[in-house]
Amino acid sequence: MCPLPLLPVLAALVASLATGCGGVEEDRPQPDPEDAGEEIATIPFAERGLARDDFLLVSGAGDTMRFTTVAGDGPRIRLVRTLRTPSGTDSIAALIDARTKEPVASYQRRFADDGDVIVAHVSYGTGFEGQARLRLTTPRGSGSENLRTPSPVLDAAQLPQTFSALDFSRPDTISFNYVAPFEKRALAARVEIGGLDTLRIDDGAIPAHRITIRVSGLVERAWFAAPPGGFRLLRYEESTRGVTWSRPSAPE
Repeated sequence: MCPLPLLPVLAALVASLATGCGGVEEDRPQPDPEDAGEEIATIPFAERGLARDDFLLVSGAGDTMRFTTVAGDGPRIRLVRTLRTPSGTDSIAALIDARTKEPVASYQRRFADDGDVIVAHVSYGTGFEGQARLRLTTPRGSGSENLRTPSPVLDAAQLPQTFSALDFSRPDTISFNYVAPFEKRALAARVEIGGLDTLRIDDGAIPAHRITIRVSGLVERAWFAAPPGGFRLLRYEESTRGVTWSRPSAPE
């Protein structure tokens, strides 16, 4: 069994995930219509790659979400996110391939409503062909299983940062497969590239590309700065929950 990390240096922890954890492999049952679909066309990422800025988003309730991008060894990037709320600090990290943007490994630590800490590790390419190994650890025990993950696949821990690398040049609807470790499922999802919106930030009007993410009945939206803004994430809206996160007006 892998050790349970609570407050690690997330970059080092994600790197260690690539080696995988012990556990018993289990065959998944046949997927229902919401589960990950067959292999589909590659997501049209732009050649420019991901926006690399480190930044903070703040919700209307004052909760904070900090995003950090760390250059990894070789052609890999570590994406780290920490969410601070009155109930605790959720820690999320993903190790991704810099070229394809597909995940190599991910880690999520979440505080449940009852105060329990739940930890999820996902290692891609360590199960059967086309599958990922998921390991969940809770105060009541731990277990592992394989998730079917046909390409292109993205992990919950790498979004919405990874979408800063989308080709925003024309409207499009793109299907992908999405791993949600706490649901213990890989789900069929899609992202819709919309037009330009105008956001009010720092008393100024900033043009931003809008995308909409749809997965398993959930809807999220994100706005990325149009050039010359460097495709930075400016606003993130969890539409189903009614929560909007924006860059603070004051300097970070």
